[in-house]
Amino acid sequence: MTEMSKFEKYFVNRKGRRFYRKLVEELAGVGQLKLTPESKVLEVGAGNGALSALIYDRFHPAALNVTDYDQDQVDVAKESLGEWYGSVPPAFTLQKADVLNLAYPTGSLDLILAFQMLHHVGSIEDIYKALDEVSRVLKPGGQFIYMEMFHKREVKEHLVALHFTITWSKRRFQIVNIAEIVVAKNK
Repeated sequence: MTEMSKFEKYFVNRKGRRFYRKLVEELAGVGQLKLTPESKVLEVGAGNGALSALIYDRFHPAALNVTDYDQDQVDVAKESLGEWYGSVPPAFTLQKADVLNLAYPTGSLDLILAFQMLHHVGSIEDIYKALDEVSRVLKPGGQFIYMEMFHKREVKEHLVALHFTITWSKRRFQIVNIAEIVVAKNK
């Protein structure tokens, strides 16, 4: 897995909660986010933690695991969450993690979020391994919501091969078709 360049980190970290707010509201509005106070959520490649913060604000899940492969990004998320809430709320766990080897029990998570991070995993074979790991740790009926600008077709095909159902898909930045947001449900 590769770490981001300074430019990439700058771009990712300047996205605040405002950037993701419309997306979370849209997903909730079309019934694609179904979380309860008992839900357990994992965000891989979380950057500054803004997306996890919005999920927390809207749904108050029991656990939000905010992870990144880069320890510097985990530190940025901890700092950002501390600024937004005064201190990091107890529901949050922040840690360095590799999506190729997630330290969560099989079938233990309700939702996994991965926004613009799969292409950082490496080769398409490594992306497939990451998706296999996502499938392993999701509960039956759990959701994987991701946004990706590369290997879109291959990622979807692999998810279907893993018995996911694509329940919602929307292009972002439609003029250039740069990225697509997909909600996939684990069977």
